[in-house]
Amino acid sequence: MSLLQPKRIFITGASRGIGRAVALKYAKEGAVLALAARNIVALEELVRYINEIGGEAYCIKCDVTLREEMKNAVEFAKEKMGGIDLGILNSGVSNHDWFEDYNSDNLRNTIETNLFGIAYGLEYIIPVMKEQGFGIIAGVSSFADFRGMPGSSSYAASKIAVSYLLQAARIELKNIGLKVITIRFGFIRTDMTKKNNFYMPFMLEPDDAANRIYNGIEKEKKYINFPLPMFLLTNLARIIPQPMYEFALGFRKRK
Repeated sequence: MSLLQPKRIFITGASRGIGRAVALKYAKEGAVLALAARNIVALEELVRYINEIGGEAYCIKCDVTLREEMKNAVEFAKEKMGGIDLGILNSGVSNHDWFEDYNSDNLRNTIETNLFGIAYGLEYIIPVMKEQGFGIIAGVSSFADFRGMPGSSSYAASKIAVSYLLQAARIELKNIGLKVITIRFGFIRTDMTKKNNFYMPFMLEPDDAANRIYNGIEKEKKYINFPLPMFLLTNLARIIPQPMYEFALGFRKRK
C-alpha cells in the first residue's frame, strides 16, 4: 500500500462488528486511528483498549445520517492525525421489509445510513485527500447489490446504489490520484446477522473478514469480494434470465 507511514486511518461504524475488527487489525499493524460511530460508550472502550496495547486511537460520536456530524468527524480525524491516508466507510444497517404491509420509512432509514452515510463521507474526505495529493477511500457495499431481493428490498436497493456510487467515484477520482475501493461480502457473524431468520451460507467471523479487507486494501484492489463461493453464486444470479430469477425467488416467503 503506497501510503506514507504511519498510516492515518478514519473508520465509520467502528464500535462493533466488522468496523471494530478492522480497527483492531490496523491498530496491531501500527496505524493511527480516528474512529467514529453512534455508540460512543463502546467506541471509547475500544479506543481505551487500543491505547492500552500500545496503539494510537481517537474517537468521536458520529451519526452518519447527519451531514454535519460526518463533517465534524472528518475534521476531527484530520486534526488528530494530521491527515487521512485511508477512509473506510463502513456504517450500515440491515432491515427486512415485505410489500404486503409496506412502509416506505424503512427504505428511507436504510438509504440514509447505507447510502448517505457513504455519500457524506465522500463529500468531506475527498477535499482532505485532494489537498494531500493522495489517499484511498474504501466503501462497504454487499453482495446484495446483485438484484432486487424479496424481503430485503430496502437493503438491496441501498447497496445497489452504494456500488454504483463508488464505481463512479473510482473512475473520476483516479484522474486526481485518489483511489476508491468497493468492499462486497456475504454473511458475517455480527449483531446485524443475528436477527436473520433464514439460512446464511458461507458465514465468516469478523476477524476473518477484517483480515481479508486489510489484505485487499494493502494490494489496492478495486473490488474486495469474499467469500469466493458467495461471489460466484451472486454473479450467477445476476446473469440468469429475469423470468427464471423471479420464479426462483418467488418461493421466498415471510417467516
